[in-house]
Amino acid sequence: MTSVFSSEESVTIENVWEKLGDKARFKILNGEKDGAGLLCACAKSRRFKDIRIEEYVDDTSIEENKQFAAMTFRIDDKRAVAVFRGTDDTIVGWTETL
Repeated sequence: MTSVFSSEESVTIENVWEKLGDKARFKILNGEKDGAGLLCACAKSRRFKDIRIEEYVDDTSIEENKQFAAMTFRIDDKRAVAVFRGTDDTIVGWTETL
């Protein structure tokens, strides 16, 4: 999602779908291969479409053998959820666990 956040501080889930559409690629725990179906369902849902995604960070460095990604889902003015990406299946992710 890095391209979605290149010039904006926060976007809604609906905005992410509008910008990425079925080109969105991420793995989710339910076994869906690319996650685009879940993103589409959330973007079209009255309950989730206006949730703002803020403070997006994706810091990966092959040279430093590190990866870190996190974002905040702003539910409303009083509630937010911090989300961290776990180790992935890239070479950096694999060697980071050694």
